[in-house]
Amino acid sequence: WPELEVVLVDDCDSLPVWSLSTDTIVGTCPSLLEVHRHILAQDAYGNQSSQTQVISVIDTVPPQINVADDLTLECPADVPSIEGLFNVDDLSPVSLILTTDTLMGICAGNYDVIQSVTALDACNQSSSAARTVTVRDTQSPIVTTIDLEMSCEAYDADFNYASPEITDCSEISGVVWADFELASPI
Repeated sequence: WPELEVVLVDDCDSLPVWSLSTDTIVGTCPSLLEVHRHILAQDAYGNQSSQTQVISVIDTVPPQINVADDLTLECPADVPSIEGLFNVDDLSPVSLILTTDTLMGICAGNYDVIQSVTALDACNQSSSAARTVTVRDTQSPIVTTIDLEMSCEAYDADFNYASPEITDCSEISGVVWADFELASPI
């Protein structure tokens, strides 16, 4: 607390005495704490005068949030939860609101996850911070085929030969097939 400087002026007593008592009151917002300094002055003739100094500690600063850095992951990705990836500095208790929004890209393997934290303190001051987790599919699909060898007589154009197996992070919903014809044997 600031040092107390008391100036006493009495026309009849050049050395009046004074005493100090202090009360501390824990409050609610916006005043978190009040200190009341009660000063009682008395001169040599028993005349008294009092004054009270009030010091208020007021929370005017919103919570400060520090969030983990943005992150880029390769698809398929397990996006880590925002919980535990932030910290909050504040003078009073805070309530936290954690939100996660997913913004889909042009295909299933490309998307952004926006993870946000909003902190509200006991004095109704708030602040927010967010980080972006970017998920990208930069790998080509993997195509697995089964090679077949057969005689010309065994080939049947209407038969459904073994389809290739295709795996991809983006969970391909369809396969584009190219039709082709076998050349006649010479």
